[in-house]
Amino acid sequence: MEIINNIDKSRFELKVLDKTCYMEYLIKMKTLIVAHTEVPVELSGQGFGKILVREAINFAKENNYKLIAVCKFTERFLNNHTEYNYIRGDL
Repeated sequence: MEIINNIDKSRFELKVLDKTCYMEYLIKMKTLIVAHTEVPVELSGQGFGKILVREAINFAKENNYKLIAVCKFTERFLNNHTEYNYIRGDL
């Protein structure tokens, strides 16, 4: 599976069959702000949202950004995976 950073749309995209899972973001002052994660209902519960969150974490880490989750899914993921606390920023 390949995740594409669609800079024009400010989102990470993951194509699965004929569907697109995506995570919208904003970059501001060395911070990656995750605004929304969308997984089509047919693909729900299969881990594609978590793949996108991990991509955002890796992107932030590679670019020396902090990460702020406005997205509730991403916030829950980060709360359940405290090993990523080092990358979290504040609003």
